[in-house]
Amino acid sequence: RVAAARALLALHPECDGNVADDGLQHYRLARDVEIALFDGRGAGNGWLLPCGPLREPLSRLARVDALVWNGAPAQLPRRAGSAPRFAMRLEGRRFHALDDPAHTCDAAELAGRPLHALAGIGDPARFFRTLQSLGLSCVEHPFPDHHAYTAEDLRFAAGAVVLMTEKDAVKCAGLIAGEAWVLPVSAVVDDGLIEKILEKIDGRTAS
Repeated sequence: RVAAARALLALHPECDGNVADDGLQHYRLARDVEIALFDGRGAGNGWLLPCGPLREPLSRLARVDALVWNGAPAQLPRRAGSAPRFAMRLEGRRFHALDDPAHTCDAAELAGRPLHALAGIGDPARFFRTLQSLGLSCVEHPFPDHHAYTAEDLRFAAGAVVLMTEKDAVKCAGLIAGEAWVLPVSAVVDDGLIEKILEKIDGRTAS
């Protein structure tokens, strides 16, 4: 992480900000603001890897600046701290072709067709629920987070219409010969988080 940040600054000295995903545990990487992100699963069983989903103990949350919930919040133990909490949701409605991002379509154009959906993210069911909310019925193919796809994994794609996340699209490029669509999403967060970040960086309350 430190080497990547230094390389970024060497190429773009005008850069004054660096956002690191999964960065809390990388203590050599200096930070001005810390945000812990949870989805509807909360802290799971509360154990650290490999026995549970956590990279840091829940007591670590006492030192973060904000908690963000992606989806309906689960209950966290008291030792989760008292940092302000903000709700977040992912929004996406228009798909683009895996092999041609300029070619797009909406859910209505896919509805009623035989669809297969794959997801190799932390919570594949979340992606499948998103597709359902768009009125799409799919055969679901969940994979582990960060899965490295092979042609064998995607045998089901032959002759099918495949839907996937942007994260999966990077790994599936060139592996699917048929029709495949990617759903880009944008994060929408409650008002107040940006102000909280600016307040911490600037040392004053944002107007």
